[in-house]
Formats: sequence, structure tokens, C-alpha cells
Amino acid sequence: MNQVDTNFLTLYRINANDMIVYLNDYLPELTAVKFKCHLIGGKRVHQSLWDSFDDITTEFIYRMILVRVRSGVNVRFNFSCGDVDYSRLFEAHICLQNSGEVVFEVKNLSENSGSPPNELEKISAKTNEKLLVCSWCERLRITDDDWQSVDEGINTLRLFESQNLPKISHGICSKCYRTIFSKISGG
Repeated sequence: MNQVDTNFLTLYRINANDMIVYLNDYLPELTAVKFKCHLIGGKRVHQSLWDSFDDITTEFIYRMILVRVRSGVNVRFNFSCGDVDYSRLFEAHICLQNSGEVVFEVKNLSENSGSPPNELEKISAKTNEKLLVCSWCERLRITDDDWQSVDEGINTLRLFESQNLPKISHGICSKCYRTIFSKISGG
């Protein structure tokens, strides 16, 4: 594993309508190396961000991320790109600028020959595990008693460090259940 660049690189920016308004010239070079990558691949200026996602799970998670970012929360998580022969681990930083544009930045953390799957990838490939999202507060279930915001959950589960994301299902966390039950029962 080689340690590489520690500086963040702006990949692209989107406007309030989720249209890509800036695309770094370095991006085609990254995607030319057989990267299967949700954050990097398939982007073009004046294209909707959503046109570049090829699976509903990734798009859903990114929509939740953008809600957090537009509410003022900077989101950071690690993600991997590559195939079985070569992979890179990146750190993503997504933040809101004063102009209202959302900036997607990355820094390259490491490069590997080969791509050993992480624990979540092993589980999701074997058991068809579901990622449970609370329908009311949109937190992700980590364990039965632990529900986290989307950015915290991505980091805890190391979601984007895997090539295979679990399918999304919806439920209700215990906090929202208690709140809703209290309102229904008049208490």
C-alpha cells in the first residue's frame, strides 16, 4: 500500500438544482483507470448529478448526504474505487459554499494492487443484508439500538469502501417510534 497525496482536490461543484457547474480536468484521468466509482465516474458539466448514478441505493444515500450538507453539515467519508486488480482509497469531503454550490472534494489516501473486500462487502454479498433507514428521521441503523445520521453511518459501516452496497429498506428507529406512539396515544 502506497501513501499518496494528502491535499484535497475539488472534483466538481453542483448548483442548487443539482447541475454540475464545474468539473476538474483531472477527473477523466481518474476514471480512465477502470474505476467503478460512484463519486468520480460518469460526470459531465451541465449534467444533473443524478444522471451519473447507475444504482438506486447509491443515489438514495447521496440524496440524504446533500440534505445534510445543505443544512450546513460538512460530510466526510472514505470510499474506494477500482476493481480486483487495482484500487484506491479516497477520503471525500462534501461541503456547502457561501454561493450555495456544493463542493465535492477528495484526497487520495492509498493505492493497492488487489482489492480485498471489507467486512460489510462480505456480509452483503453472502446474506443479501439490508441497510435500514428510519422513514421519519432518515438515520441509518447500525445495530438494533444504534441509529446514526447518514454521514456517521457511512463512516461506521464503511459503506463506500465496498464495491457492493446493501439494499435499502425503511423502518422506524426507537426514538421516532416513541415520539409517534406518544402522539397517537395522546401522551
